[in-house]
Amino acid sequence: MAQVEVRYALPDMNLFDAIMIYLEISVLSSEPVEDLIPPEMASIRMAISGDWFHGEDRAQMVKADPPNLLFGTSSRALWGRGSGGTMFAIGFQPLAWPMYLESNAADYTDRAVPLTDLWAENADVLFQRIASGNTFETRVGEANAFFLGLKPKRAAELLSAQIASVRTAIADPDCATVDDLAARVGVNTSKLARITKTCFGFSPKMLIRRERFRRMLHRADALTYGDWRTFIESQYVDQSHLIRDFRQFVGMAPSRYMALERPFVTAAFATYREMAGISHSSVLLDKGA
Repeated sequence: MAQVEVRYALPDMNLFDAIMIYLEISVLSSEPVEDLIPPEMASIRMAISGDWFHGEDRAQMVKADPPNLLFGTSSRALWGRGSGGTMFAIGFQPLAWPMYLESNAADYTDRAVPLTDLWAENADVLFQRIASGNTFETRVGEANAFFLGLKPKRAAELLSAQIASVRTAIADPDCATVDDLAARVGVNTSKLARITKTCFGFSPKMLIRRERFRRMLHRADALTYGDWRTFIESQYVDQSHLIRDFRQFVGMAPSRYMALERPFVTAAFATYREMAGISHSSVLLDKGA
């Protein structure tokens, strides 16, 4: 497997509501490295050096041009390829949409657009500050300084508690219906739909289904693809139900997905375990295996 290095850093504590994580992926050779990236939250990705490509079709990936792109919240897996360089990413929380991006998340779902489409001159300022950093730590510092210099929009403050309730509810395997989600958030289903489309990019029904799949897939990745019965949860009726979701969200059957070489995902999990100071067996225990 080609050599890949992944680094993580948390944002400044004053940015926790909007920014989930800073992430840097480096391919340490000129040999191209490819991986299939599962559905993710929204992010800004900046090609600092090297050649980087992305696309839903492995055979038709497009180059990161311009090098600073906004990737909306995704419901489909996306192929990525990198060689001889570094990609810096800023992973957003749902509250980032009303707080800093000033856009509706649903308008950018499953899309990658130039960051200038949202921010005009601010997009270039951010990219130049990040790209000028000589180390990951410097780039993280520049990103923190940039976002701390922006004035959060009041609309985000009004949604904060409701978004927190949505996130807590969809993380619970027992929250399986739109009515249940609405009750936990304390709003009617129409208001719930406005919240989830604005900040998560999906209808409540799709959001519940997507989060169920993401929980399962994270567990499968952490378990290094053990038997499907070790990571399936109660919302899945049977194995065929699981297979349908795999085809919907990653475009292939579980057996094919699990047979892929996963250089980016493997490096990401290794870095996470190292940061957390836990062994692989601990990951299995923490995940309920």
